[in-house]
Amino acid sequence: MWRWDGERWWLHDLGSPGGTWVDGRRLAPGVGEALVQGAVLGFGAAEGTHELVDASPPGAARHARLDFRVSRDEESVALVVREGARAVSLGVRSHHYLLLLLARRRLTDVAGGGVDLEERGWVDLRVLAGMVRADDRYLEVLIHRARRQAREAGLGCADVLVERRLRSGQVRLGVRDVRIDGWGGDPA
Repeated sequence: MWRWDGERWWLHDLGSPGGTWVDGRRLAPGVGEALVQGAVLGFGAAEGTHELVDASPPGAARHARLDFRVSRDEESVALVVREGARAVSLGVRSHHYLLLLLARRRLTDVAGGGVDLEERGWVDLRVLAGMVRADDRYLEVLIHRARRQAREAGLGCADVLVERRLRSGQVRLGVRDVRIDGWGGDPA
């Protein structure tokens, strides 16, 4: 069984007769193991192994693009989400400002260079709360609203729009391809 815990993929053996293997080690029945990119996986008596080539979070967020339109005073933030040939306008909403801040963090890490792709854009929830002048609970409400709006619009990126590192209390925008009033360029 595969499982995403919000930070990484886990593989569990549920008592299969041939076993489940990770990097040459057989998993005990009922026991899971956290996976890293490049892990070599084996399943049952099947011949051959498989390499985990992408340990990205689930969903279509890696294939979406967010286009932000921001007023000069930043009081209005409109958002268009593009998934493939489909473009969905989500209009102007207060929770888009939170997504805008997370997008800017990703783009800043790209522009600064030297930040590994999987480390780009992470920000401590308390720091983010200070940026929007709100408490952690209100940030949770904004994240929930952003995901719900995307889900109701039928967007595949809804569940991973904002990613979390549970232990460290960090969050980031789960979509790499971002444009802000023409500021953008390479996917973040």
